Amino acid sequence: MATKWYVQTDAFTNEVLARELARSGIIEQEAATEVLYRGKKVSVWRVPYQFVTQLQKSKSAFPISFTVLVQENGGTVRKWNLQGRGKLSRQKSVRAIKRTLAHRKK
Repeated sequence: MATKWYVQTDAFTNEVLARELARSGIIEQEAATEVLYRGKKVSVWRVPYQFVTQLQKSKSAFPISFTVLVQENGGTVRKWNLQGRGKLSRQKSVRAIKRTLAHRKK
């Protein structure tokens, strides 16, 4: 099975997302669905990964609120861990570990 990507939004973002999906050629009735997330059924949009990356890039330009959810190989739906973090090597925790390892080599 493949990875499935979902976007959970608020009411305002739903309208914006519906327009963007139509521009991308994704039919709204096929994209709108419900999934079980943290024991509750939530309304989400099923979108391709390319659409998720496009949303991430436009997040700084437009004040839209959304959460990316992912389901891998038919498993449970979970929040996407790397949402909005940028490159892993630029994160504080990774840089701290690199410094620690560099000091140990000396």
